[in-house]
Amino acid sequence: MQQEWDDLDRVIEESFEDVKISDGYNYKLMAKMKKKKQARNQSYTFAFSLILAGFLIMFMYTSDVQYRLIDIQCRIKSDITMLQSNFNIFNNFKGE
Repeated sequence: MQQEWDDLDRVIEESFEDVKISDGYNYKLMAKMKKKKQARNQSYTFAFSLILAGFLIMFMYTSDVQYRLIDIQCRIKSDITMLQSNFNIFNNFKGE
């Protein structure tokens, strides 16, 4: 262990007087912390949306939901076509 002060110790001791903290130092630190928190929250939102999209795609491909949606779409189109051809409703509305 060191028994006496050397030049490095004196330089360190004298450097404390040169440091001056401004009045807005705490405000600047708090602003930096809030900025980092906002950036972190945005990255979490992006990550959660990607994870949710992955789960949704996995659910769509492992279940028969996509086939049910296509079936509903086909039924609606066929019903509209039947109404259009059999009852001629849409032509009456157009004035033909």
